[in-house]
Amino acid sequence: FADRAAATAQRRMRNDDKRGERLSGQEVRKPRSYNLSFELNQPATRTGVAVAARHAAVAGRLAPVSFDLSCGEHLLFTGANGAGKSTLLNWIYSGHPPEGAQSSGTITGERRVGLVPQQLPRQDDPGFTSPIWGNGIGEAGKGVLHPSLWTKPIPELSAGNQRRAQIALALATSPALLIIDEPTNYLDLETMQALEEALRDWEGTLIVASHDRWLINHWKGRKIYIH
Repeated sequence: FADRAAATAQRRMRNDDKRGERLSGQEVRKPRSYNLSFELNQPATRTGVAVAARHAAVAGRLAPVSFDLSCGEHLLFTGANGAGKSTLLNWIYSGHPPEGAQSSGTITGERRVGLVPQQLPRQDDPGFTSPIWGNGIGEAGKGVLHPSLWTKPIPELSAGNQRRAQIALALATSPALLIIDEPTNYLDLETMQALEEALRDWEGTLIVASHDRWLINHWKGRKIYIH
């Protein structure tokens, strides 16, 4: 019985060695890490009002809203889906209400604006020219996208990396006012934390719209609830 047990043990050891060799040959490399930096250029110091809304409303989309946003102030719009957050942000960005919609009131303010819209990028969106759409965003992705993705066509990026590309191109314009609509729809927690840390020390004017509870609970600036 002792000899039989020893033979069995040796056979099992040889089998384990063979399985180990096969697993080593199929080993999956650890994903390459990339430290996010979100390099934000500080805008020139300004005072006064960056955005002023007076009873701005769009029939069926946005109830009247009024506010003043000072230069350098950070503002979060919250509210349920369909409350008109995206309508408001697009009005602030473009400087005019939605085309063809019944609107009232006014929104005036800063025109050096960078926008990260709610939806993922489409060709010919601001910053997404035909060369960038087909060849990647290049060094504009520094600190936001892994260098291996700088030359990758936008449609071939994952949803999260397309979102990062949107942020990178918006930051590349060195805006005085940055608008981000529903960032947590596509960003992972690590990216959100890195972006939050970068924006916390940014001296430009910031507007974010979200109904995400994590973002709302961690927001340090001003909040306005859209009904």
